[in-house]
Order: sequence, then C-alpha cells, then structure tokens
Amino acid sequence: MSRQRTVLNRIPLKRILVLVVLNAALYAGFVLLDILGALDVPIPDPSPSNVMKYAAIVSCLLITLFSASKNKRVPPVTQGAQGSTQGDAQNKTSSCVMLRAARIQTVVFAITLVADFFLLFTDHFVVGLLVFLLAHLTALFRYKPRWVPLFAAAAGALCVAALIVGRSYHSEFQLMRFVLLCAAYAIVILGVLISVFKTSQPRGNTLLSRAGMILFLCCDINVFFSNFLSRGAAYYEPALVLMWVFYLPAQTMLALSAVSFRGVPAVSSAEGGTRGGRRRE
Repeated sequence: MSRQRTVLNRIPLKRILVLVVLNAALYAGFVLLDILGALDVPIPDPSPSNVMKYAAIVSCLLITLFSASKNKRVPPVTQGAQGSTQGDAQNKTSSCVMLRAARIQTVVFAITLVADFFLLFTDHFVVGLLVFLLAHLTALFRYKPRWVPLFAAAAGALCVAALIVGRSYHSEFQLMRFVLLCAAYAIVILGVLISVFKTSQPRGNTLLSRAGMILFLCCDINVFFSNFLSRGAAYYEPALVLMWVFYLPAQTMLALSAVSFRGVPAVSSAEGGTRGGRRRE
C-alpha cells in the first residue's frame, strides 16, 4: 500500500517537471522573438510571442493544479514507535498548509490569466491592472490573510480616487488617474513581497516564493518604465523585453512554491531552522 501511494505521489511531480521544461522552451522562444522585434529584425506578423507568453501562464496554472493533486497524496512520514504521533501530526499539518497554498495559488493564476489576456491581446491596460490587483490580493490571502482587509481598503481608496479623478477628460487628470491606480497596485504587491518574507513555509518553498516575488518586482519596474517612457527613449525597448524576462521565471517559481516536495513541517525564519537541537531540512 505504501509503495502504491509513493508511485501515485510521483505522477503529478513528473507532470510538473514536464510543464517546467515546456515553460523553459516557451521562454527561450518568446524572448528571442522579443529581442528580434526590438532590433527591428523582420519576424512573422502578428508575432507568436504573445501567444507563447499566454501559453506559459496557462502552464503555470496547470502546475498549481497538479500541485494540489500531489499535495493530497503526500503520505505521512512516521518516525517509529517513539514520537510517531507527534511526527505524523506535524507532517499532516504541513501537508494541509501546502494543499491550501496550492489551491489559493490556483485561484491566483486563474485570475492572472484574465489579467494577462487584457494586457497581451487588448488595449485595456487599466482593466488588466485592476484584475492583477485582485490577483495579488488573493496571493496575499495565501501568506497573511489578516493583512488582506487593510491592503484591500488602502488599494480600494486609491482606486475610488482614481475613478473620481478620471471623470475629467483633461490629460493632466488622466495621468493622475493612472498614477493613483499604479500606487494602489504598488501598495498591494509590496504587501505581498513583505508577507512572503514573514511567512513560515518549508525551506524550499520559502526560497521559491521569495525569489519569485523579487523577480516579479523587477518585472513591474520595467512595466512602469514601458508605460511612462516615450517610444523614443533609450530604455523603452529594453523595458518591453525585460518585463517578460523577469515575469515568467517569477510566475514559474511562485507556481512551484506551492508544490509539497517533501512532507516536512514548516520552518519559520525566527526558528532559524532548528528546534530542540535538531535541524529541519
């Protein structure tokens, strides 16, 4: 029975690895196309780059779906007669935490697909930005649920202010509306970034979450430049390329951060990886 459960546990992991390899191939393809486009090298019109980017985010969604399936099958790890009850309880708790993380991350990517559709295939940038704002609030619920009302209220207040200001058609007010929306987005994503560094997770998942959010922030910095710089600016074209150079690795890491690679209890940064003289791997 234990052998059967181990085999079942490996099946979703193999699918996840296939999706990671697929993302790497899509990444290489669209980065090459974006660089050629920035250099004015003739490429097919319309470029398949955006379709490849969207397919990669669909792949990230599938990773989280398989993660939830895998986390359900993580078998409890017994420690023999002595301390087995405590060990099983800790592993069960860890498995439940990672299963919850995978389910929330799945919702995050479902919302992200809607946002990326508006950003990649339409001219409705503001709509995509607002949908992304919802995705980040959902991600915040994974790490620090108690923070969600505070950040939602702050972002909501800025969005309402942007709505009021945006009723005027003067260019100055339109710019102010855009700045207010960007401020709302920045507040929420910084909240997610901080929460990732303050949340207890297994060590590998913690590293993936933190690295993913740092890369996500690098992506958004380039999104900012690509929207505020004029087309003739020196950094405009590089910003267009670099946003996705950072974005897909960030999303792939965040998707993988919800995978329960081993059934070990979570380790908080305050514990420093030790308790009772015993190091947790």
